[in-house]
Amino acid sequence: MLKAAIDSLEKGNPKHFTNDDQPRVDVVSEMVGREVSRKEITEAMLAPQEPIARAQPAPELTAAEKFREADQLMNEKLRQLTILQEEIKAIEYQRVTLEQHAGLTQRTPQQDTDARMKYIKKQNEIRMAKANETNEIRKKLGIPSNVKSPLDLAMSPQRGKGRPKFGTNT
Repeated sequence: MLKAAIDSLEKGNPKHFTNDDQPRVDVVSEMVGREVSRKEITEAMLAPQEPIARAQPAPELTAAEKFREADQLMNEKLRQLTILQEEIKAIEYQRVTLEQHAGLTQRTPQQDTDARMKYIKKQNEIRMAKANETNEIRKKLGIPSNVKSPLDLAMSPQRGKGRPKFGTNT
């Protein structure tokens, strides 16, 4: 610790060294946090340097560690892929919406109907993709696909028939 304190002094700084280029006792004492003598400083300066510790090579990973590492990497890549898929869906939705908005003002009634049908078809494809993703997640978690939603479960005891049907007199 004493040697390190001496080595950290700025060479040529008159606040750190005396006129005969010896480290100032008061500065070194302050850095070490205790009173030191000139003799201790001189002995520390003459002491051989400690060998530099060399970095040990990384130990070889076991098969289980390699598997965990690969699994973590795969999970991170899947998370990134999911984010990209969501971004693609959002962009596709914006594209379809912009196409419809731009085309609605200049189309014939038949073209307008075709554009709406194309939009509805695309929305159904998106809904089906989400439903398939949900079913895959349910399968992985072991949840049956015929489980009612919490809203349906909450409404069924009150009405006896599930969610109320709007527009009917029931």
